[in-house]
Amino acid sequence: MEDFLISGLVKEITPILIGQTLHRGFLVDTNLYLDFRLKNGQVLHIRLDPNDSSIFLDTLPKNQSNEAHPFLANIRKEILGWQLINIHKPNFERVVILEFQPKRPDAHPALTRLILSFAGRNTNAYLTDKENVIYALFKPRGNFNLDDRFSFTQFDKNLEELNKLVEARRESLDEPFIETTLKLFGPLLKKEFNYRKNQSGSREALLTLLKDLTLPPTPLIYTPVQLAQITRNEISIHQLIGIKKAIQLSSFPLHSLENSSVEQTAFPDLSTAARTYFQLLDKAIRAQNEFKRIEKLLSDESKKLQGYLKNLTVDQNKFEDPDKFKRLGDLLLANLSTARIIDNQALVIDYFDEHQPEISIALGEGKSPQQAAQNYFQLFQKARRAQDAIAKRLLEITSRLQTLSQLLSQLQGELNSIQFSHLLTQAEKALGIKPKYESRNTKEKSAQKARPLGRRFLSTSGHEIIVGKNNKENDAITFRIARSTDIWLHAADYPGSHVVIRGENRQEVPVKTIQEAAELAAFFSQAKELPKVAVHYTQKKFVSKPPRAQPGLVRLSSFKTILVEPRCVLQKS
Repeated sequence: MEDFLISGLVKEITPILIGQTLHRGFLVDTNLYLDFRLKNGQVLHIRLDPNDSSIFLDTLPKNQSNEAHPFLANIRKEILGWQLINIHKPNFERVVILEFQPKRPDAHPALTRLILSFAGRNTNAYLTDKENVIYALFKPRGNFNLDDRFSFTQFDKNLEELNKLVEARRESLDEPFIETTLKLFGPLLKKEFNYRKNQSGSREALLTLLKDLTLPPTPLIYTPVQLAQITRNEISIHQLIGIKKAIQLSSFPLHSLENSSVEQTAFPDLSTAARTYFQLLDKAIRAQNEFKRIEKLLSDESKKLQGYLKNLTVDQNKFEDPDKFKRLGDLLLANLSTARIIDNQALVIDYFDEHQPEISIALGEGKSPQQAAQNYFQLFQKARRAQDAIAKRLLEITSRLQTLSQLLSQLQGELNSIQFSHLLTQAEKALGIKPKYESRNTKEKSAQKARPLGRRFLSTSGHEIIVGKNNKENDAITFRIARSTDIWLHAADYPGSHVVIRGENRQEVPVKTIQEAAELAAFFSQAKELPKVAVHYTQKKFVSKPPRAQPGLVRLSSFKTILVEPRCVLQKS
């Protein structure tokens, strides 16, 4: 994405996100999502795809991965629960800097930066300290490594200041100055400049272009067909694939596209336009990948079958006359007493020829005429069988080749998405590719894996409290989810749930929050009917698992006890 679009998006999302607390982060492929629990349910979507990187507000994706990516683990460890205090984009640099600090900076003075570099193949995300020293990065290879200081070259003027400068020099703008200014532009703006230059000259082209860039954004998407047709799948698969190169996102009307046959769609804000743009782009890329995949499979299989066909034709010619082998065997046996043997060749009379000439028959190395005759009879039987098998195989391969050829031909035709999907099914069936199938048990396991562990509550102080539902979940919550400084609780001397208070980067948990969590630990135990229950609590680092202990059984090396009333009054998170 070009610099001017990133700038527009940053300006748009900054007032919405500043002051918000980061509650969670997750990854879907190369897409990083940061959830600040905005009222409208939107999340910050950071695309780290080298071909199409960006940052904008988006809806929650359907598939929310909890994969153990090291960078994601660092985000959760370092800035989860912290406040976003600033978003900064350097002038004419495809870099966005998000600054986080704890909710109570006086108690825990710190500053962490999430730096996003949208630099094409070197697109990456970094976590740095306040001195920009990198201690975590999304991709291991890039322009910077761990412990490097992130740096960039910043142009001394922003877009508005550049526009004022150009306006002030309106009458004295020369080509060298214009050429220098154009170096700040990406391919889209250069293309637009060249179009305007052809219409009104380079000076006027630069002036009008900068003016459009500094006006309030008018988010637009340009497509070769109507947007509604694409979303309703009313276009051919080749048109959909073509959208990948033809679709264009802009924050102002593009003169170079106004008089062309492209369709223009306006949006209320840049984030909505960016979300739609990338949805269409991803849809086109998926279609292209699927098209290329099935086309390659069909082509490769066709080439392989043509090779088989060629080899079978050679074998067919080799065994085209089985009776020849039987005739040679019969002649050897008929001439056993008269045959003359010279250099593994038997000279015999051909009784099948009316002229009865003397012919030579190969015996093979060290073989007698009887043994050679037996070999020829075996070849006769083999040739007869081979003829039938080859004929059958040739018919099968020819039929398959015809089917694959028809599918390849249909693939090049005008197919809509439904027809393309149907063709894919036919092609996979013809290629012997088994359809993807998930058993009921697999689906249930996947659903259980995707479901968050335990009951989740939100304390009055904003801390998340996790309560185990059974012994296996108790172990998972204590030894997989809880951090070493999180507060762990359990009803004293009674079986019950493990309870964990998720801390905010080693900040002290309020006493009221501990009491609320203790009430939950008492409520979700076998002592819930008692008026008062003793609950042990400690940091998770003092909780250990005895060797070969049953699930849910733990040992405490240090703890405190609080007396509470068993109750569950907190709101579920």
